[in-house]
Amino acid sequence: MQGYEFAAKALEAQYQARLEDKDKVINQLFSSINQLNKQLAETSGKVSIYYLPNSQFAGGIVDANTVNTDQIGGNIQNNDA
Repeated sequence: MQGYEFAAKALEAQYQARLEDKDKVINQLFSSINQLNKQLAETSGKVSIYYLPNSQFAGGIVDANTVNTDQIGGNIQNNDA
């Protein structure tokens, strides 16, 4: 019986240590998320990511909030505000 109690106490201590480690990791992740959210909120304007593998097109890339152009066959309007 003493051996069982000794083993149970040793396992309990290991279990508690792992729970504390888990809580530390969770808190670090929450902190990272909060920092990223703050940085995202501070970023002004629009963030554009262009991934265009093997693209073939004429003209260029336009990154603007409002785009108005005239084109043969009709007008293109982008009012992304």
